Amino acid sequence: MKNKELFTLNPEQVNLKNEGVAKIRAINEKEDFSIVEYELKTFVCEGEYHDGLRKMLQTYLTYLQDGKTDLPAFWVSGFYGSGKSHLVKMASYLWNDFEFPNGKTARSIKPLPQDIQDLFVEIDRKQKIQGKLAVDILLFSFY
Repeated sequence: MKNKELFTLNPEQVNLKNEGVAKIRAINEKEDFSIVEYELKTFVCEGEYHDGLRKMLQTYLTYLQDGKTDLPAFWVSGFYGSGKSHLVKMASYLWNDFEFPNGKTARSIKPLPQDIQDLFVEIDRKQKIQGKLAVDILLFSFY
């Protein structure tokens, strides 16, 4: 067996549309949509990404359930290149279930673990009752 046969996507047949860098910015061009779609398709919601996303979603739902009006912010930290921006970017697209011009949505593109799907369903339900919850991204870079 060859290494390339171990992967879901064959690395010889997949071009890194984002050149391996997650950039958080407004989507303005057709190519931007294909980059976001690519990033969603290749997002691996396992390990620390899974745990971080679950913690964010569960915390918001707990605060809403307790009737609190001040929702917490999240600080995502890690070493350079560890995937902080990628996690935050994917969380934002999945939270909003971003809709592409072709009608696909972020959550229809990326199959997620059942526990994460369940949390998004609950967030959607809460938003229908209480109104849309904002997800803002604020990044600081230190050199």
